[in-house]
Amino acid sequence: MKLITRIATFIVLSCSFAIQAQAQTNAPLSTNAPIPYPTQQSFLSTVEGYFTTFNTPLENTFSTNQPYEAWAGASYQSGVFLGGTMGEEGQPFSGKAHGLTLRAVETLAPVVGTLADAEFDIGWSIVYIDTRTTIFAGCLLENKDTTTDTVEKVRPDFGIQFQKALTQNTFAGIYAEYATSGGITVGLQTGFTF
Repeated sequence: MKLITRIATFIVLSCSFAIQAQAQTNAPLSTNAPIPYPTQQSFLSTVEGYFTTFNTPLENTFSTNQPYEAWAGASYQSGVFLGGTMGEEGQPFSGKAHGLTLRAVETLAPVVGTLADAEFDIGWSIVYIDTRTTIFAGCLLENKDTTTDTVEKVRPDFGIQFQKALTQNTFAGIYAEYATSGGITVGLQTGFTF
């Protein structure tokens, strides 16, 4: 009986040493090298990286089957929030993924239910894989008295817009526009195509 107990103890110890030795050989080597941290990026370099990396499975987001889009966002001028925006765009005459673009944007005033301004633009869109660039010009109907919906000024405006596909039907974008004597406005947007 003592012999069987000794053989069993020997087998159990041998197996545990073998398992421990195997675990040590599979363990990664420990190093004291510092962990590399990503370098600081500016907002502009992040935006540039976002718009210059392409996802070919999303190349049909801005296709002829979906020539219209609706979006919502926010607009800023000199870092000051102007209001929420809603926009509609379409390429009804081009029959292609790029071409003549009609654009309407409404900026909501801080007073509920009042438009701060509305703009109507004509532009040209160019699609490359999953991004669309639009250059546009038109007019901005400005309403500074947000207690009424009366147009106070009509200003010419022009700008550029970049959009990037997120899924087959959604996108995010950024635009910059200049309205004469009004300054440069930057807007962020997210929306869907249909």
